[in-house]
Amino acid sequence: MKAWWRAAHQSFSLAQWVGERKFGPHRVVCSTPMGNIRITSFFAGEHEVRIIDPGRVEIIERIGCR
Repeated sequence: MKAWWRAAHQSFSLAQWVGERKFGPHRVVCSTPMGNIRITSFFAGEHEVRIIDPGRVEIIERIGCR
């Protein structure tokens, strides 16, 4: 859980292409309720968000990860 709290201070992408360019072949696809995210940057075209409660994030798919 500690790793999730550290990760919550990072930005996450709402668009697949942003994740592909930012992280390459090693990334995960997650799901969380809409109320658990905050848009952080209009400069990024509203594609990047912050997670409020990492405990509400569910990993859907691992791409290039174990």
